[in-house]
Amino acid sequence: MTPIDLAPFANHWETALPGLVIAVTAMVVMLADVFVKGPDRDGLAVFGITGLAVSIGTACWLWQSGDEAGGFQNTLRGDHYALFFAVLIAAGAAFTLL
Repeated sequence: MTPIDLAPFANHWETALPGLVIAVTAMVVMLADVFVKGPDRDGLAVFGITGLAVSIGTACWLWQSGDEAGGFQNTLRGDHYALFFAVLIAAGAAFTLL
């Protein structure tokens, strides 16, 4: 039996990093929302904005790296066009949380 080579699927996983940061932040906020009651919920918005800022930072880091690599066999692209919209959507979500 021939083993499956997973290396082509895992190359350039960092192209998904801005989206992964937002997804993990959202899951943590939703989980914490179940347990936090009263006025302490304001901290969840701050945590959400922080996660979105980190996502914008990772998109800017990918922009500066100069690699326009495709991740997961070119399913995701890390070009400037995609990163611009990642920053735009994250900034819009941050303004929504304000």
